[in-house]
Amino acid sequence: EPEGTVPHIATLGWARFAERSSISSEILELRARPWPLVGALGHLPQTLLHGDWKMGNLGSSPDGRTVLLDWAVPGAGVCTSDLLWYLAVNRARLPHTKEDAIDAYRASLERAGIDTDQWWDRAIGLTLVGALVQFGWEKALGDADELAWWEQGARRHLGFL
Repeated sequence: EPEGTVPHIATLGWARFAERSSISSEILELRARPWPLVGALGHLPQTLLHGDWKMGNLGSSPDGRTVLLDWAVPGAGVCTSDLLWYLAVNRARLPHTKEDAIDAYRASLERAGIDTDQWWDRAIGLTLVGALVQFGWEKALGDADELAWWEQGARRHLGFL
């Protein structure tokens, strides 16, 4: 892989993740064999996912509603998958803490009449682990606090598998 390309940088990032993370063996095992994670996610409520919630894919309509652009990778899954993706890829641009975003998302679901009591903690935990399986390489190349947030969350939730 040519130096400076995303595959090259990701390869370096995964090597750094293995060095820096205290849960690297569990996360790297799930990267290689994700079936327990996929199976556990499959037992949670499913919805339509955008698949690439990032600031560059968001806009506003004239009436103030949020518009999602670039529907290249939609699919079915747990709603918190899009939320954790958003938190992972937009960390430097977030106007709020990750915890505030998680709380606001849940409150929005509850206001819409969706009872989250039975599945919320499990969904957040599993999709947080899933986000680290996807983005651990990027978190390992960043600052220690960012990696620590994801690592601590994933550590608390690996028991859901």
